[in-house]
Amino acid sequence: TVRIWDLQTRECTRVLEGHSDCVRSVCALGPSLLASGSRDKTVRIWDLQTGKCTRVLEGHSDCVRSVCALGPSLLASGS
Repeated sequence: TVRIWDLQTRECTRVLEGHSDCVRSVCALGPSLLASGSRDKTVRIWDLQTGKCTRVLEGHSDCVRSVCALGPSLLASGS
């Protein structure tokens, strides 16, 4: 689960659910997109406006420990 927090009010404004195991890394991909990497061996791309997962990236054979934006359309993930 990924939680989005308002730092001024200290309130959780959105909960992103979809990974089947713990989330190990998150990375902003711009003002309205977020990537998350999980122990379930996937990377998920989230639309922060809707809270919906828009893509599931598969291919890792182990836990995804890090995700990093490399540009407007590139993402690195490490397991």
